[in-house]
Amino acid sequence: YGFDLGIYDNVFNTTLHGQWLAAPTMAMPEVWGDLRRNHADFAVFYLMPIYALRPGATTLLILQSLFISGSAIPLYLFARNRLSPGAAFAVGIAWLLYPALQSSQMYDYHPQHIGAAWVVCAIAALEYRKYVLYWVFFALAILVREDVSIGLTALGLYSVLSGYRVKTGIATMISACLYFVVLRFGIMQNAQFSGMYKNLYVPGEAAGFGSILVTLVTNPTYAAKTLLTMEKARYLSQVFAPIAFLPMRRGLLWLLMIPGFFLTILTTEYQPTVQISFQYVANWAAYMFPAAVI
Repeated sequence: YGFDLGIYDNVFNTTLHGQWLAAPTMAMPEVWGDLRRNHADFAVFYLMPIYALRPGATTLLILQSLFISGSAIPLYLFARNRLSPGAAFAVGIAWLLYPALQSSQMYDYHPQHIGAAWVVCAIAALEYRKYVLYWVFFALAILVREDVSIGLTALGLYSVLSGYRVKTGIATMISACLYFVVLRFGIMQNAQFSGMYKNLYVPGEAAGFGSILVTLVTNPTYAAKTLLTMEKARYLSQVFAPIAFLPMRRGLLWLLMIPGFFLTILTTEYQPTVQISFQYVANWAAYMFPAAVI
């Protein structure tokens, strides 16, 4: 069991040599082992030509850094259509200086950062009504990992309820939701990551995402109590204070915070999800900064 950087280097390398998404370092040496028992890391395939130029962990770190920093450009373009040039430029600089992205970049390689970059590109394309380009970025984003589809579903819901590009919003919401359900509950064969929500299991029932959903529906008061910890309060401050809590100023924008909420704050007794030094902050950043502009 290597650290995640070693694991992803292993997945890229086995795929490069014809063993698609095999992960021997995670005891998944079979073809598609990573998909069935870990994550749907389909971005490995379209990033492979770059990785193949110089296979190795260093290439993955450089690639991730370029995606994170390059996202400032579509973010600026999105902001430029709504704000003055100076304010839009300030938003791009704020992205580059955002402590959570910097610290998670220094930690390791994780595909969430790649997904966040494509999401920002998709939002910018939607702003300029470049619909073909939007769907290209949508596809590149959703293929990164299964949890990216949660954020895209929320983006579609926001578009519908806000009256902003409604038809595209409906298509986005349906496509992303179906993708997640089919992939997570149909193709993938593991429930190990449900352990991040272990305090939400129904007592006496089998562990898994189904048990978690039952608790959320039947005992929301208990679920709400699990949110009230000092660690989560600190984490939210670290995430939102650098952009002055701007996304919280309009209620409808809270919809864009759904992916961050479900993938970090809702977890229980799993410290990495509520620390800005880990990759999970990318689930906030891709939607927070456009929300701050709005």
